Amino acid sequence: MRRWIAAFAALSVFLALAITTHSASSQPQSAGWAAPVPLSGISAEILDVSLAVSADGTVHVVWDDGGQLFHAYGAPLVSSTPAAVEYGESPALAGGTGSAAHLAFQYGDPSDVYASDWNGMWPLPTPISETAEDSRAPAIDWYGSRGAIAWTETTAGFQEVYLARSEGGGPWMSGEVPGATGEAPDVCHDSGGIHLAFQADDAETAKQDIWYISQDGLTWSPAASISKTPNSNSVSARLVCLAGLVHAAWQEQTASGYRIYYASGSASGWSAPQNVSGTDASFSPDLAAGADGSLHLTWAGFDTVGYRRWLGGAWGTVETLGPFAGDVIDVAIGAAPDGTVHLAWVEMANTGLSRVMYSWRGAAVTTPTPTPTATRTNTPTQTATPTSTATPSPMATRTPSATPIQTATATNTPTRTATATATPTRTATLTPTRTPTATRTPAIARQRFLPAVFCGRP
Repeated sequence: MRRWIAAFAALSVFLALAITTHSASSQPQSAGWAAPVPLSGISAEILDVSLAVSADGTVHVVWDDGGQLFHAYGAPLVSSTPAAVEYGESPALAGGTGSAAHLAFQYGDPSDVYASDWNGMWPLPTPISETAEDSRAPAIDWYGSRGAIAWTETTAGFQEVYLARSEGGGPWMSGEVPGATGEAPDVCHDSGGIHLAFQADDAETAKQDIWYISQDGLTWSPAASISKTPNSNSVSARLVCLAGLVHAAWQEQTASGYRIYYASGSASGWSAPQNVSGTDASFSPDLAAGADGSLHLTWAGFDTVGYRRWLGGAWGTVETLGPFAGDVIDVAIGAAPDGTVHLAWVEMANTGLSRVMYSWRGAAVTTPTPTPTATRTNTPTQTATPTSTATPSPMATRTPSATPIQTATATNTPTRTATATATPTRTATLTPTRTPTATRTPAIARQRFLPAVFCGRP
C-alpha cells in the first residue's frame, strides 16, 4: 500500500506539472521560444517523437507510446487532440504538398517497415520491407512527388541498409544499397539524386563512424566516412539536402563527453567536422531546412533542448530551452514556410513517466491553440510475442480510445512490382494485445541514441 501511495503521489505531481505548464503558456513569450505545452498524456512508454511541416505550414507530430503511434497536427500551430494512428514503433515523418504528411514506421516481430500518407486521415498502411528478418529504424524523405524510405535490414547476421522509392504515387520499389553495411540510416534527395548516411564500425578500430553514399542516376558512389573519427563513436546522423549541398549532423563521442558535430558536402568531398553544440552534453540531434535557405538544428541535453540556426554559411549562437522538470530523451524539429520553427521533445521524469512537449518560435505566431490530453489514460495493448507475419492496423479510426483497432494481414512479398497489390485485407477477428512495461527499449530507435535513459543523470 505504501508503494502504491508513493507512486500515485509521484504521478499526481507530474500531472499537476503538465497542467500548470499548459496554463502558463496561454500567451507565447514576447521574444524567443513560446512556453512549452504538453501534446501527450503521461505515460511510462513514450520514447520516440518525430515532427514535420507540410508545404502549407501544417505541423505534424507523431510519437510512439508503448507500441502505439499517436498523431497531433495543426496550422499554424499543433492544435488537434492526439489521435491513435497505428500499432508501431520508430516513427519517421516527412512533410508533403498542401497539408499532406508521409509516415514510415516499424511493426512486428520480426519487424517490417510500413508507410502511410496523411491527407486528412491515415489510410491502411503499405508494407515496404516484407522480409523474413528484422527491418527497422526507418527514415523517410519526400522531394516533390518522389518518396524515399531507408532502413536497416538484418541479412545473414549483418546489418544492411535498404532503400525504397516511389515516383508520382506509384508502387514502392525496394532493394539493398550496395556498399552500405551499417545501421540507423537517414536519407534525403534533391535534383542530383539520392543521398544516404548511416553508422558503421571502422574496420580497424571497431569504433562507429558516420558514412555517406549517394546515387546519381544508376551509379552509387563508394561509401566514405564523413565523421572522420575512427577512434571514437559517431552515431545518429541526420541529413538535409539544401542548395546543392548535403548537410549532416550527428552525435559525437569526445574526450569531454557527447557533442553534436556537423559537416557538409557531396560525393566529391566533405568539409571537416565541427562541434556545433558547444561545451555541454548533447545527444540525439535533429535537422531541418527552412524556406529561406536556413538550417535548423536541435539536440537533447540532460534536462534541456539545444537549438542553433545556420544561414549563409555561418552558425548563429547556441540557444538553450529549459532546464525542464525531467530529462529530455528525444527531440524533433521542423520549419514552416513563413519562418516559424517548431520543436517537439520527449521529457521523462525521475519516476520513469514521460510526455511529449511542444514549443515554437516565429513572429507570425501570436496565440497558441493546442488542446493537450494530459489525463488520457487509455493504453493500447498488443502481445509481446507477435507472429512473424506483420499485422498492421487500419488507419481509418481517428480517435484514441480503448477500443482495439481492427488489424489487417499483409502478405510477404519481398520484391514489389507495379502489378503487385500491396493493400492488405481487413481481418476483424485479429486483435493484438500488449502488456506495457516500463523497461521497453526499441531496437535501434532511429529517433534517439543516448548512452542510457538517464533519469536523475548517469
